[in-house]
Amino acid sequence: MVERIINIPNIITSIGILGVFVYAAGYLSGNASLALAALIAVVASDIFDEFLARLLCQETFIGLLLDKARGVLLFLTIAGNLWWIGTPGTIFLLKIMVILEIIWLAITFAAPASSIPHKRSDHLFSKIRQGAYLLVIVFVIISRQL
Repeated sequence: MVERIINIPNIITSIGILGVFVYAAGYLSGNASLALAALIAVVASDIFDEFLARLLCQETFIGLLLDKARGVLLFLTIAGNLWWIGTPGTIFLLKIMVILEIIWLAITFAAPASSIPHKRSDHLFSKIRQGAYLLVIVFVIISRQL
């Protein structure tokens, strides 16, 4: 069976990738509303693309790559935002994020890739990690506006 590259979940993931760039443009321009709206779009794309891929039986290798690309871009953008703000508190949060990434890499490469329970735990840890990063940056954006 041939996998279709263009399908609904992959389009939603691609919109999420564009949302990461819109988020970066929002915080670089000082537009907190745009940055927060873009983050909401990225989170929504992350939730709905996986749900629809499973529901429609359209899980593809390209979709997995797009999802990973969105996650990496989001991490780098949030890390860049924290670095750009440059206060001791944001640098501390950045260090915590880097430590969590190192732990995630250790978990990912410590267990065999074919282990189904490992894939589920890796997916759960990845979602918790991404959620924590998003909460951190939302609080940072809101606190800078007060």
